[in-house]
Amino acid sequence: MNSLTAKAQQGGDPVITRSDDKHIKQRAVTILTAFQELLNFIAQNELPSDDLDNVIRSSYADPSRRKFFDSTAILVQDLEDRAPNAPPSEDVVRGYLTDFNIFYVKQSEPSIAFSNYKVSNIKKGDHLYLEILYDCSFTSKSRRMESVPLQHKIAFFRVVKEGANWRTYIETVDFYNPADSAKFYQGDVNITPDPSENATPADSAVADSALKVKTILTDEQRERIRKENEAMAARKLTDDGDSALNRKDYFIALKNFTYAQKIDESNPYLKARIANVNQLIDAQNISPDKQYDIFIQQATLAKGQHHYDAARVAYDKALGIRPAESDKLRPLINELTAKALLVNRIDTRMDDRDFKGALEQAKTGVTQYPNDPVFLLKRARAYEAQNDAKQARKDYAKAVDMEPGYLEAYLVRGAYYERVKDYSSALSDYTVVAQTDKNNDSVYLYTAALDVDKNDVDKAITELGKGIAINPARFAFYQQKGELEYDRQHKPEAAQADFSTAILKDPANPRAWYYRGLTEVDGNKIGDASHDFAQARMLKLDPALDDHTKGIAVSYYGKGEYDNAILIDPSRDCFRLARGNASFQKSDFATAKDFYTQAIALNRRNDTAYQQRGRAEYHLGDYAAAVADLDSSIALNGQVPEKYLYRGRALFNMGQYDKAIKDMDAVPNWAKTVKRELPDTIQAQVADLRGECYYQQGNYTAALDNFKNAVKLNKAVNPAYLYDRGKTYLKLNQLKDAQADLSQAAHNDSTRWYIALGDTYFKMNNYAEAASQYTEAIKRGDNSALYPRAMSRMKAASYDGALADLQALKAGGQPYDAMIGAAYVKTNRPDSAIASFQAVLAKDNNDVDALYGMGAASLEKNQKDDALAWFGKAFATGKVHRSQVKEDKTLDPVRDDKAFKALLKKYSDQMPK
Repeated sequence: MNSLTAKAQQGGDPVITRSDDKHIKQRAVTILTAFQELLNFIAQNELPSDDLDNVIRSSYADPSRRKFFDSTAILVQDLEDRAPNAPPSEDVVRGYLTDFNIFYVKQSEPSIAFSNYKVSNIKKGDHLYLEILYDCSFTSKSRRMESVPLQHKIAFFRVVKEGANWRTYIETVDFYNPADSAKFYQGDVNITPDPSENATPADSAVADSALKVKTILTDEQRERIRKENEAMAARKLTDDGDSALNRKDYFIALKNFTYAQKIDESNPYLKARIANVNQLIDAQNISPDKQYDIFIQQATLAKGQHHYDAARVAYDKALGIRPAESDKLRPLINELTAKALLVNRIDTRMDDRDFKGALEQAKTGVTQYPNDPVFLLKRARAYEAQNDAKQARKDYAKAVDMEPGYLEAYLVRGAYYERVKDYSSALSDYTVVAQTDKNNDSVYLYTAALDVDKNDVDKAITELGKGIAINPARFAFYQQKGELEYDRQHKPEAAQADFSTAILKDPANPRAWYYRGLTEVDGNKIGDASHDFAQARMLKLDPALDDHTKGIAVSYYGKGEYDNAILIDPSRDCFRLARGNASFQKSDFATAKDFYTQAIALNRRNDTAYQQRGRAEYHLGDYAAAVADLDSSIALNGQVPEKYLYRGRALFNMGQYDKAIKDMDAVPNWAKTVKRELPDTIQAQVADLRGECYYQQGNYTAALDNFKNAVKLNKAVNPAYLYDRGKTYLKLNQLKDAQADLSQAAHNDSTRWYIALGDTYFKMNNYAEAASQYTEAIKRGDNSALYPRAMSRMKAASYDGALADLQALKAGGQPYDAMIGAAYVKTNRPDSAIASFQAVLAKDNNDVDALYGMGAASLEKNQKDDALAWFGKAFATGKVHRSQVKEDKTLDPVRDDKAFKALLKKYSDQMPK
């Protein structure tokens, strides 16, 4: 086990009871199991960058899902090959999980299992902690090792008391070294008996069973993300291979290039690199002793340059060749590991703007390693961040004086002088570096920065070009050059080319993705910009820069370009709500519903999104869904009176009139509660819908009162309200009022209003005008007015017109033979009438209209005896009214006939009045 383990120190033991001890250990096991679930979740899903960022961040920042002590928790890289005896590399939480996402081959089922837990007792070092030994198996593959063996690991948990509860968080995960087994049983804290009344209650533990993919993806989107992850894995392996090649670590270079080629088989660069490395390996014929000396020289050089990780790796490789040198090399390795870890903690706290914490860590470094200038430089930077210029300047000077040959100290102090605009001192320090190390390309970065401070941008770009000529693989040259071209020279195309190269050099740098996204916005390539901004966020883009991308999205939002706003910042529910509203205004309710659904997925407390989705569903005819969404909206915020109106409309269409009336009553009540004056137009809509409910229930008096109120409240004439009031007048037989309302409403070209007006005239016995209104409806495509027009024409003695309407209805499949026959009688075509009546009687020989019609047609043919026979059959049905006989002029020729009078007398008791 490496020196990531906590060091035991002297100090008073905290009081931990037996129940505390049991609870702490149980929670540590639960947290470790939750870590397993987190890995399986990532391994089973193609995650968009925003979702991955949320999952990673919540693992150390979300109280309900926190597993790691903080973002600086160290995790061993367990999915990579390493040379024999070489130490494994480590990373903080974000780096480990990001690499895991791109290098672990995903499966649909869980493929990571932790087992054989062995929990230590609670220990006291710098802080309380405990350890868990466990086995870890990966059943899928890694893109950077041949196979993943069963791994024996140890997890270190920080134990802290938060309020009344004990908590445990993962601080380090490492490979278990059996040589350290004795330490597993050392440093235990004393456990005291429980006061029975004060046992610490169990608190809720973390579990990731509720982890869900936030963004719903199509198969194409999942495939695109999979390919992007593969590309990132290939780029990172290639870059690692190039780095190994530059330091002449040929076997590591070959390994990385080979794994990259498995992903990107057709890449000619990788083929050439593999061939080149194989030639270099073949050309080497170095004995173990010579190789040992080379590693020691590399370690000594790296140690002298204060490159702790590189030095540690080289010493470990040397130890792999001569294990007998352990007593000599292991202390060096442990010290370098401790220094690297301390530097990492200082840098992480500086990145998180925890300057006070960084300063405390830096002070610890200066105390523990008084002859190492690195910690003086770190302390100086922390002082500077806290505006303590005096102490910062002292520490920068001490670092330079402590080790004059350490050129990094001059570069760091030069950068400090530059920040405080002491350009002559900065140039002096940079000159020392340039004169001492002719191949130090960093000088060009600093001199370029000086030129920028002097506002000589062209010269700065020239300096960066010199740096590229010396070291074309260095990311910073392309990035800074691109930023100058974009920010200062306003040349987005040139800048974009440099940012693209920068990304190739370091695909894990969020700033390059961010800036390339800016150039794509300028080129109106919003889709490309969206992708680059998402990559930048996933890689932990600086919040200030991310705020700028969100500002770009807001600017598109302000211009009504909602699609672009969503692409730039997909996290804002208000953008999707606005996009849905835009579609709603165009009556594209299906698209509107889709965007409202997306808004709800981003913010399930957005009551307006539920409201609007309910309205869209109403227009799509899905009334039950509309009611459900409006229920949700009202539950979130019931103080918006219009919501009850919208829900009432849906309930009305579902036939739930009482509930709809209750919602209409709630509208003015809520308005009064929130002290809001409702517009007359809204009050009119409420009154009209309430009236519709009463109308459907047959309560026409109550309906009329509401319709009258709707008309009164609406200052401008609303034909719909006039129609509703008019049709109710018609039901109540107030025909003049019905005529007045419906005449005014019908001018607005609604066919149903013309029909209602026709019905009104018909009831008023104004059959010619009724036929005229029905004609208007028919002109506008409503053939349901054909039948009432035929009746009106018959009543108005316009028999030819009535016959034409009835024949049109028959042609449309409607059986009106009896009425057609009556029209033939009125137009003196008795043979045609008889044919029509016989067609009816063939189906029903007791049809009174056909029997009576046959009598009338026979009479037209002067066949009196036949006529009397048919009339007798009609009268015998008991369905011929006396008023009909009295008013029918067709009977005039036989009205005084003795035989006819005898018929009337015979059936008079059976004839309704």
